Amino acid sequence: MSDFNQDIENLLNAYDSNWEDYLILREQFIEKYSLSVDKLEDHLVPYSKKRFKK
Repeated sequence: MSDFNQDIENLLNAYDSNWEDYLILREQFIEKYSLSVDKLEDHLVPYSKKRFKK
């Protein structure tokens, strides 16, 4: 199972059973999977501007 799928499953399980754990896991999930503008630009570097505009 991928990290993302496991993290989603953990988040859903905590939502159903322990609200405090859910809030902690939610913050960790947001930090882990959110991309800042700088990180997004880093991910787009391999793509040429011409290809990206299509």
